[in-house]
Amino acid sequence: MLKTVSERMIVVLLIVAAGSVTACTASKVQAGPSVTPTSQLATPTVVPTPAPTPAPTPAPTVAPTVAPTVLPPPRPSSTPRPRSTPATVRVVVRPVTSTGRAAAGYSVTTDTSVPLACTPGGTQSSVAAVDPNILGCSPSAAYAVACWPTPQTTQVLCLRNPWVRGVVRMTADSNSAKTSPPKVPQPLGLVLADGDRCTVRDGGAWGQSSTQPSWVGYFACIHDGDVWGPIGPGYQDGVNRSAALWRVEVGGEAGKLRSVAVRTAYFVGTA
Repeated sequence: MLKTVSERMIVVLLIVAAGSVTACTASKVQAGPSVTPTSQLATPTVVPTPAPTPAPTPAPTVAPTVAPTVLPPPRPSSTPRPRSTPATVRVVVRPVTSTGRAAAGYSVTTDTSVPLACTPGGTQSSVAAVDPNILGCSPSAAYAVACWPTPQTTQVLCLRNPWVRGVVRMTADSNSAKTSPPKVPQPLGLVLADGDRCTVRDGGAWGQSSTQPSWVGYFACIHDGDVWGPIGPGYQDGVNRSAALWRVEVGGEAGKLRSVAVRTAYFVGTA
């Protein structure tokens, strides 16, 4: 029991104060902040991270196959182009000067084993000469088929082989004869189409061809035997000149003759 009025008053005030605090607290609880229900909250939009687009692998570039260009064959011309006709080459070798000395590039050897007869009475022009005063001396064994007079009246310079750059000094009875070249000179040497070489005949005793017994030998060849031909116009030296490319008949004394073209014919002149 409360003893005094003052104590009672204090108790009442405490009760009132406690009630006010309780009421205030309840009010605050009821009037708390408004909370939006979870169901009403907007779901955030999640933008997916785009996957990286792989760069396309470029297809390999293939060069187009180019078909070879085939040109049509040329149309034949209405006028055919003329073909060059092969012809025998004629060469003039000039081993001795007009003063009777060896030309430049030619050597001189001496042969006095066979004295020559080059006297005016028995002298004739060299069969291979294209210029005057080129002598053909005897005997045939000396093979002095093309000789030039020298300053010494009893000496001549003779060419025996058109493919050798050398002349032979020989002794003669005289070299003062004056001659004119033949109208149709006979080659001193021939090179045939098969590569064989032939030198002109200078007299002497030769055999005869078994297949052409009336023919005579005009040239002696290294491999093909001899050059044969008839005696008479057109074959005065065994060379057929009826075409630009000359031909000869070659072979031995026995067996068949064959026709061969003459590639080159050699004549002699004065330097």
